[in-house]
Amino acid sequence: MTYLRLCFKKFCGHDRGATAIEMAILLPIFLAIIFGVMEFSRLQWTQQSLEELSYKAARCASMDNDLCATDVLVKDFIAAEGAQLGYNSDIATVTVELDVQCAGLNAHKVTIDQLSSSPVANLLPMLPERIIADACFPIQTPS
Repeated sequence: MTYLRLCFKKFCGHDRGATAIEMAILLPIFLAIIFGVMEFSRLQWTQQSLEELSYKAARCASMDNDLCATDVLVKDFIAAEGAQLGYNSDIATVTVELDVQCAGLNAHKVTIDQLSSSPVANLLPMLPERIIADACFPIQTPS
């Protein structure tokens, strides 16, 4: 018993390597926080970009012009505008509804449903699998 006490006192008396042990304990927690903030920010940025893209497309469809006269042209507009934002049409579904009731108004509605491409989706099950953005814009009639 005294041998164990002697070894314990000898071990506790030295502080060599304490920094390495503290770093080994705290580094994974610190990295998880840093990468979690980065992933959450990327998810929010993607959501905002899709919202903006769907709003632009709904507005384009509602204006009296030939650029977005049909749903195919609206999808082409989304692909062209989205290229600047890093939008990937391979992992997204675009739904264009022309002349629908939206918030009590005649409007055009655009919905973009995109798969979330998070590299940590398997580690954090609370992350959404899909990001959905929709926008309505009232139909503009020429005066």
